[in-house]
Amino acid sequence: MAAVYVTLATIENLIEVKPAVAEMVCERTKLMRWLLSKIKIREFDGNKQYASEILAILLQNSTANQKRLGQINGVDVVLQAVAMYKSRDPKTQDEEEMVENLFDCLCCLLMPLENKERFVKAEGVELMIIVMNSKKSCYGSAIRALDFAMTNYPPACERFVDVMGLKTAFPAFMGKASSSLPFYILWNFEGSRRERLFSKFVENECEKIDRLMELYMRYSNRVKSETERLNELELDDLEMDEDEKYNRRLESGLYTLQLIAVILGHLWTSEHPKMRTRIELLLKQNKLTKNNVKDILQEYHDNIGDLDGPEEKDRAQTKIQKFISAF
Repeated sequence: MAAVYVTLATIENLIEVKPAVAEMVCERTKLMRWLLSKIKIREFDGNKQYASEILAILLQNSTANQKRLGQINGVDVVLQAVAMYKSRDPKTQDEEEMVENLFDCLCCLLMPLENKERFVKAEGVELMIIVMNSKKSCYGSAIRALDFAMTNYPPACERFVDVMGLKTAFPAFMGKASSSLPFYILWNFEGSRRERLFSKFVENECEKIDRLMELYMRYSNRVKSETERLNELELDDLEMDEDEKYNRRLESGLYTLQLIAVILGHLWTSEHPKMRTRIELLLKQNKLTKNNVKDILQEYHDNIGDLDGPEEKDRAQTKIQKFISAF
């Protein structure tokens, strides 16, 4: 066991010194298969913990490794390892750390499209819903994994709605976890599934729109404070280009604020009178106008990148422009 630990430590140090080693070691050795065999073991020990940590490091910034692990049944194996905690909490801090590593591995694995497909086929969506429903310590990690699975992948959103995931998503949204799951579902849907989601926003006197506006105000205030802070720094002659400034604001809550504004855009363009009346009332109560939401949407529109290709960028910008015009 000591020899295994020392070997893994050596690999970790090599990657730290030369990040390119992460892909090289997976390409030229059977390290990934060995790591998968370690996290498969039911009993917890130090080597299993370290194996999960090394696997997370290997996947972190490497699309090649993410794809490679997917091809050797990695999605299934990581899901099986996570499933051991679907209805129980880790017993020690080390075990807790290992479970976090496993969820980090899962989220990294869910970056390539083909792995999202494997995740849905392996009933990963259903497993994450079970984890959320058990309300154990992995609750937040399961939401994060679903966020990754649903990003730019409508089949995961469809599966989520079809297996009654909305019943689980909205308690998360109403609770401490300001889940972005409604964003992905609305973004990817038309037709009856979308209507099912809209119906959730009007039940119980539109309480979910109230929650949405509560989150809007919280993140709006955070972003405002950060913007003021950055402007003060500039006055102190600390040069900062617009991209850096924008990224700082995204990190301080602008990204979440944009998601909320997009959800409001979806609700507004549904032309549902009850939802529109509620949104207008809440904006007025918070001394805001529709222009505030428009400004957030406009900035989001102007900064949509083409990471997913020019067609996807155009599609996204057209959708956001529709919201801006409607407001």
